[in-house]
Amino acid sequence: MIVKEELLGKLRDIGFSEKEAKIYLTVLELKEALPGSIARRSGVKRSTAYLLLDQLAKRGLLTSIKKNGHLFYQAKNPQVFIKEELEKSENLHASLEDLNMGLPELLLLHKMTEERVEVSVFKGAAALEQMRKNIRAFKGKIHHYDHLGSEVTIYGEKVAIISWEDETGVVIQSKNIAKAQKVLLDEGFKGKKK
Repeated sequence: MIVKEELLGKLRDIGFSEKEAKIYLTVLELKEALPGSIARRSGVKRSTAYLLLDQLAKRGLLTSIKKNGHLFYQAKNPQVFIKEELEKSENLHASLEDLNMGLPELLLLHKMTEERVEVSVFKGAAALEQMRKNIRAFKGKIHHYDHLGSEVTIYGEKVAIISWEDETGVVIQSKNIAKAQKVLLDEGFKGKKK
């Protein structure tokens, strides 16, 4: 009985549930059996045993054979099962190593998704006035720059750019862009600050 408990533990360690492990070991012991016999011998409820037998068969660990109208289950040779699992493990390890080589790209994708950037475009004098109204309604610090007929306003995590000549405006919502734009404008423009 100690050996069986150890085997149950080892099967659980590689991803079997307690009941799956009991069913699998029972089928191994019985060589070939009906689901009812497997359920009784394993101590697993009959309805649960049917489901688990089907799952284990789909995973390729068991096969089923019909004899005289009855469905019998057999276990795949454990040596074949272990060899296949080791190959899967080696393939997974190789894939993870390959993925690790692409870690900088993965981290870049992760960082890009951390911050959601939204861009809104406004056209026409009325739309630009609405942009200004939205900016004035902001309840925090506003950095405003005028330069060559354009306005750049940084408020919160947004950057608003207005070109009166083109009657076009853009609002970019991005914490990082707002921070970078403020540094650039503070250092680069000597325009009028409000």
